Amino acid sequence: MASLLNGFVCRLMERQPDNPALPKILRSHLRFFSSLDERFSAQEHVLPQSLLDHFTVAGLRRHQLAYRYTCEVLGIEITEEGKQEHVESARVALILEEAQSANWSDDLFQYNLWLIKADRPVRTRRLYLSAAAGLMRSAGARSFLELNQQSLELHLARVPGARANLSSVLRFARGTLGHNIALPLRPARGATEPKPVRRLRALLKAIQRDGYSAAVEDLESVISIALKIPLRSIRAQKWWPEKRGERWHVVSNSEAIPCPAALEDVASRWAHTRGES
Repeated sequence: MASLLNGFVCRLMERQPDNPALPKILRSHLRFFSSLDERFSAQEHVLPQSLLDHFTVAGLRRHQLAYRYTCEVLGIEITEEGKQEHVESARVALILEEAQSANWSDDLFQYNLWLIKADRPVRTRRLYLSAAAGLMRSAGARSFLELNQQSLELHLARVPGARANLSSVLRFARGTLGHNIALPLRPARGATEPKPVRRLRALLKAIQRDGYSAAVEDLESVISIALKIPLRSIRAQKWWPEKRGERWHVVSNSEAIPCPAALEDVASRWAHTRGES
């Protein structure tokens, strides 16, 4: 690999002859070329996958100038997809190594092979394996056969977001190991609040936060939504706040609507913005 190093030095000297940091740059990349020389006996053995395996994505990033020069000279390319796949593959390997060091059964390894045969992308495999390992740790299990319905439901109660990634491992356990555990039914969703109610809740929260600095537009919007008065009529001053006795009312020339107790403070602040209190 000496020719690669010599060529790299010449390239930098041609492009940055006056750069005072050039010696430091060259020293920082010497390790890359010495490592290439130790690992590969000939340039034709340097391939995208072998570079990734030897240096990892992080290692190539540290020696970006040298690695790009090497790829250019050798006519090889490492795509972003290739880098991402290598990173995900390393994560898969780490999950399996941790399972092995914890003396788990080979279920997780068999599950990984099952996913490979199903042609699952490496990122999907990593997500599914991570979810399966998380379930096993949560249940204190070393084998899929030690999992049960209760341990699954307890785990989903703690980590509801794992549900989608666990359906695959349950299919594997059922089809390959004959161990039948099913995802519980999704909890029924509560009725969604109507949009005006959500809007009213947000406005009241903003008014409470801002106190007497609350925007008059927010106060008027609350009155409009709560009392079902057209906002354009309120803003045209066809309706206004008025205190009658101990109670606030929203009044027009022909009608007076008593404010609900929850809106008394809003009416008071609204009057304050109009200089009426």
